[in-house]
Amino acid sequence: MNPKSIEVETIKTTGDFPAKVALHPEITASFFVKVVAE
Repeated sequence: MNPKSIEVETIKTTGDFPAKVALHPEITASFFVKVVAE
């Protein structure tokens, strides 16, 4: 997978952030990235 095919906003805090990845020109997957404090 090409790292440039992943779209995520800049993350500066903890929380859930939406992300998208282009798996194929016609297929896009959406998911959330969860950032937690250690």
